[in-house]
Amino acid sequence: MNCISRGDTATVFESCDHVVESEVRIGSQEHFYMETHSVRVVPSGEDGEITVYSGEQHITGIQVSMIAFVLISTQTDSKNSTY
Repeated sequence: MNCISRGDTATVFESCDHVVESEVRIGSQEHFYMETHSVRVVPSGEDGEITVYSGEQHITGIQVSMIAFVLISTQTDSKNSTY
């Protein structure tokens, strides 16, 4: 059985005036998928600038995806360019 605890619970319970004891069993869930999985990209400014709006908690994943997109786009554009 998995147990999640933090601190010295035995000492804290000894100092309580009232303690209610019971047992609760729930299925495991590592993460509650509450955030949206979407990104909005809006052209802004000049020279192909963009503004990225993300509704996710994992902004690092968005940054990695944007970097990959830019690198792939740059490689594709350089193969098709004349300079």
